[in-house]
Amino acid sequence: EPYQLGLIFCENRSSALFKCNWRNNEWIQLTEFDKICRLYPRHLPKIDNQFVYLQSDVNGAHQQCQRLILFNTQTKEEKILIDRVDNVKYSNVNTDPFKAEWDTQFKGLYEPLPHLCYSRDGRYLLLPSISGSRDVLYIYDFTEQKMISIDSPLGVNTSVKGLAIFGHYIAVNIVDCRTPYRFYIFDLKTVNKVDKDNNGWHLIVEHEFKKEEKNQIVWNPDRFFP
Repeated sequence: EPYQLGLIFCENRSSALFKCNWRNNEWIQLTEFDKICRLYPRHLPKIDNQFVYLQSDVNGAHQQCQRLILFNTQTKEEKILIDRVDNVKYSNVNTDPFKAEWDTQFKGLYEPLPHLCYSRDGRYLLLPSISGSRDVLYIYDFTEQKMISIDSPLGVNTSVKGLAIFGHYIAVNIVDCRTPYRFYIFDLKTVNKVDKDNNGWHLIVEHEFKKEEKNQIVWNPDRFFP
């Protein structure tokens, strides 16, 4: 089976990781082409010999639950930071349609790692995922070595799309079935604070549909933060 550098056909094919030195025209192979698919490697800030990537099993579904792996390029050791979730038990399966709130339990990682996925200090890693038909958002705290859910300021029945991290702010789109998109930023400095002046969310911009022009979107800037 042919392999092409950097071209990912799907998430269930065997792949390997390489480290290249473009200045010296040198490269080394870090992993073998085994029964693992390795996706979206992202180097840890300020640490030259470690990076994270998403790992899935081959010969499975084209889009499947993934593991978050920490890889050391010197020792070639791999550590599972977040394991895949194989079985999910829903708590509201017997609720009448359109009356149940979304199940908030963690159902695994299913989305790529963004390019701007680290906070400036390297403590937090942005982990967008999906839960049913919703986008959900998590961060991994390397200091506490745990995953933290970033809950929507608009309630559980909303979709939270994490876009990128700029410094210590997460850029987020939030939408539900009744309203257009709202663009927020979330301040990571409020994650571990006990006494908070606010919940960390700041609305940047939202748009509304004009009654007389339902097919057009009008942007109404609210406020901006650095």
